[in-house]
Amino acid sequence: RERGDRWAAGMMLVLLGSLSLWSGKASEALAPAREARETFAAMGDWYGHGNSLGVLARALIATGQVQDAFDVLDELLVLGPADHPELWAPLLIAVAAAQVGQPERAAHLDVDSVANEAEPGQFGFTDALVAFGLNRLQRGDAAGAIAMLEPLVQHASGKNSNWNAVSALALALAAAGRTDEALDRARVVLDQDGGTYADRATALEARGLALAQKGDAEGVASTFEEGRALVDSTEDVLTRALLRLAEASALEVIGDLRSGEVREQADHELAVLGLGDTAWRVAFSIAASGADVAPAH
Repeated sequence: RERGDRWAAGMMLVLLGSLSLWSGKASEALAPAREARETFAAMGDWYGHGNSLGVLARALIATGQVQDAFDVLDELLVLGPADHPELWAPLLIAVAAAQVGQPERAAHLDVDSVANEAEPGQFGFTDALVAFGLNRLQRGDAAGAIAMLEPLVQHASGKNSNWNAVSALALALAAAGRTDEALDRARVVLDQDGGTYADRATALEARGLALAQKGDAEGVASTFEEGRALVDSTEDVLTRALLRLAEASALEVIGDLRSGEVREQADHELAVLGLGDTAWRVAFSIAASGADVAPAH
């Protein structure tokens, strides 16, 4: 700001918002993301504007302002110069749809066209493909989710791994009944120092649901206890509700009488968010049973 470099200041605000968001402090991400949006909108900079909208939408969803988030994403429809293929809308809408468990919001998007317009590793590209994979899982198509997610994991390794993709793959493998592979993938995420709390939460859901298939009641209990300790320390009200929903699905499979109480709590929290019909219910149900409900690809 002191140097008068508005673009650099705007990108720094996007970064600060992202750091707050992925540190579990979603409410603190809102102000810098909004300021960045205003900065880039005033400059007519579609790239920075799209970056800021992505952070702002995710932060709004995490803090329970779901409809506000999708209202923000409506701005994407008017971004981008006429000679530039517009990628922001499909990328960010797919991510938000997967986050809330409403795959129908992304049903009009063509994953192949997105893949053809971007290179693997490009900013936002991997997140979008992970989202498309999760959308398939939310429709009950574990095999389709694996087909989408496995290549993303295979093309990354070590410190460059995309833990978001690895944890999502673990969940899809559980849904396909490949419990040992699901546990291995979840362990990879949980044993490393990188990634975000959201990556770890998904990995814990995958582990807990896979262990439910194996009838490991003690493992289920300890896994979701670890998960609650993780997400309850954040401001992410959606992830907290979804973790409880996953736990209820696991408890039902192992015949734990607490399942009804946990599901009631999850149902209440999701209803408050306007997400009572979230398709995460399908994803967690098949991941707890290993019953992929869609035809094999």
